[in-house]
Amino acid sequence: KMVHAAAGEEHSAAVSAEGVLYTWGSGSFGKLGHGEPADSQTPQKVVTEGKVVTQVACGYAHSVALCASYDVLVWGSGFKGKLGLADDQNRLLPTPISSLKRKHVKLIVCGSFHTLVLTEAAGTKPSIGVPDAAGEVDV
Repeated sequence: KMVHAAAGEEHSAAVSAEGVLYTWGSGSFGKLGHGEPADSQTPQKVVTEGKVVTQVACGYAHSVALCASYDVLVWGSGFKGKLGLADDQNRLLPTPISSLKRKHVKLIVCGSFHTLVLTEAAGTKPSIGVPDAAGEVDV
């Protein structure tokens, strides 16, 4: 049973009730998270190193997953820093955004060329944006 799904321009993703993530479609830039930039015509499991996924979002050439542990995993095209990892490098596998650890991310959203997160960290008001190199999330 699938409980969450998302679609990008050329790829799709779904999360099972058990928190397992599946992706399929165009694999360009590594946006499927399978470790290589290859296409997949059928849903394939994405290795999340034991993390339980609750949400997924797809941009044009990147993907983002939110885990039950509040970890945010990103992969695919890093063009213009849209993965929030303080560089422009592509990632072929899900990579955690360490600057969002303990920020209590509640929602993730992708546009074609950007990523947004809604946080509710203890002692702060909710905010939305892509973390900068210092780990700050702009409102």
